[in-house]
Amino acid sequence: MTSSLAARQGLLTRAGNRLSAILDEQAVLFATQEDSNEAKDIKELHGRIRTTKATLTVEVEKVEGALIKYSSTVDELPVGTPSKEEILKRAEANIDAAQEVLDRAHAALTKLLQLTMEEAAPIDATVKAAKRPEQAIKAKTTASKTVRPEKSKPAEDNK
Repeated sequence: MTSSLAARQGLLTRAGNRLSAILDEQAVLFATQEDSNEAKDIKELHGRIRTTKATLTVEVEKVEGALIKYSSTVDELPVGTPSKEEILKRAEANIDAAQEVLDRAHAALTKLLQLTMEEAAPIDATVKAAKRPEQAIKAKTTASKTVRPEKSKPAEDNK
């Protein structure tokens, strides 16, 4: 059972280290503020954000999966396992480390979502400015129309 635990620990450590490395590599992206209004720069930034979000999502799932398997293996240790208390302490430290990396990743994903939402506004403005005036007017009036409910008809008496 301890060899299985060691294997699970190795997988968890590698997955956590990979996720941590990605977070460190992309730290600049998480601190990005849009400085350029050039469509090319904005498009490139959006591409990096999409790629990073996808990569982080996949790696988070891998760490979470490895963490679940590792925790299950720890929970299944037999009662008479030698040095069980020491194993449990190390397992707790490993689980805490994995949780910290996952917390960083979730914070990064939240930041990327915020960047996506913030940066969508300049792109929308650029697209609207590029439209012909009549298209912009049509788009504006279409967006501002509200759907009005039909007037209710008086109920007929059941006679």
